[in-house]
Amino acid sequence: MIIYTDGSFKTSQQPLNKDSVSYTSAYWFGNEPVIESFTIPRTPTLQSYSNLAEFHAIRLAVEYALDNDENYVLIRTDSKVCVAWIRSVKVGVYMKKKKVSTFSTVQHKEIFDSLVKHKDNINFDIEWIPRERNIIGVILDEFDL
Repeated sequence: MIIYTDGSFKTSQQPLNKDSVSYTSAYWFGNEPVIESFTIPRTPTLQSYSNLAEFHAIRLAVEYALDNDENYVLIRTDSKVCVAWIRSVKVGVYMKKKKVSTFSTVQHKEIFDSLVKHKDNINFDIEWIPRERNIIGVILDEFDL
């Protein structure tokens, strides 16, 4: 199973309430796009809501594959950050970067804990692809999501 994922955080589409933020996570399997929008509390320590949206899309894709009794899924994304972090989950260690040595938010940690939990139930891999080859990313751009 091959699933394309993308996430989006648009500054222009934020709620008037400055205590929360909205983002969109999406994945594409076969001919079926799945697009979900989320609103979460604003977190002062979070450096990139775009990355959170991307990670959330990957979690949704893995959960979709599990729900459909797939034993292997290849995730294609245009996020190099996600590829590096998810590959670290696969080997059972969390990546440590100079400027990000811990998870920036509870949301990131929940997503990674979910992926670690699933890594024994499904064989998944992730690969980077250019933006123009990411089907769901093109759709998000086209509809300005």
